[in-house]
Amino acid sequence: MNTARLTWETFEAPTPTPERRSAVIEEFRHDEALAEAPLPDPEAERDAEITALDAMLARARGEGRAEGFERGAATAEAAFIAERRLILADIRERIADADLLRQRSDAAACAALRALAEALISSVAPALAGPGLAAEIADAVAAAHDALTRERGKPHIEVRAPGDRLAEIRVALDDAGLVAALTADATLGALEAQVIWGDGVDAIDLSACLDAAHQAIRLHFDNDEELRAHG
Repeated sequence: MNTARLTWETFEAPTPTPERRSAVIEEFRHDEALAEAPLPDPEAERDAEITALDAMLARARGEGRAEGFERGAATAEAAFIAERRLILADIRERIADADLLRQRSDAAACAALRALAEALISSVAPALAGPGLAAEIADAVAAAHDALTRERGKPHIEVRAPGDRLAEIRVALDDAGLVAALTADATLGALEAQVIWGDGVDAIDLSACLDAAHQAIRLHFDNDEELRAHG
């Protein structure tokens, strides 16, 4: 049996290669760096976590405030618009009521004014026109007298009027210093008269003037009512 011869060199480690030496040195340096690195600080880590949590909460609060502000602003704007519509509707209604009241007041005032004007023309004016007829005749006689005097010398003037007006006419002529022949004419109306000289005739008809005044009043107020009816 062969027995191997053991020597001391048998138990010696083989000589490491340069690459092995470099790897061992690098590993040793890494272990030293780990050994020299400071240990984690639990309080610092907790502070960092708290800081991060505060940041998250602050961001969440900011987002919530922004969202709440937008929602609140939208709600307030909608409420403002609705309130403005109600106010404007109330204002328009009040304006319409005031305009209707004004129209009714104008209509009532016009109706009262029309009644007053027609009453004056129908009742008061004829009473005033009676004495006024004599004054109108005196003016007409004076105009005829002046024209005839320049042309022919002494004029002849005749006045025809209702019999019950002759006395008033005589007084008016005398007061004016005028001379004219007075003749009662039953065909003439109470407010009519004729001044006749030579080839000329001056017809006086105050009743026609009153009729014209009546027509003017009707036309004015009828047009006014039509304008108000059509806005």
